[in-house]
Amino acid sequence: DAARATQQAAAFEASLKKTDATVLDSAARRGWAAQVDSLTRQSALFRAGKTVGSQRAAFDKLSAGMYALVRQVGVNGATVYRQYCPMALNDQGAYWLSAESEIKNPYFGDQMLECGKVEETLRFGE
Repeated sequence: DAARATQQAAAFEASLKKTDATVLDSAARRGWAAQVDSLTRQSALFRAGKTVGSQRAAFDKLSAGMYALVRQVGVNGATVYRQYCPMALNDQGAYWLSAESEIKNPYFGDQMLECGKVEETLRFGE
């Protein structure tokens, strides 16, 4: 659903702006600063997408940026699953992050909701 996805991207951008990076240690703050502008730009490109294909391509870049951010900053007490669908983006394959191990493919939605696999599990202590 492109309209709902666009709303979620706007909410994501608002969350980025509201995040208080001062609570992070200096290394995590540097990681945050290195990624937040890029994530905001990618989210804006996603919202500007006029086709499902352009939104999917932007989501791929947004997911890559989020993966880099999560690796640099971490997510206190959380487990994050990096998931992969080999058929996404015209069979080039694409990744996304999830808080659940169950596959819910954002590239194909209801058409192929369970297409994909967990490629990496990131566990962060408290």
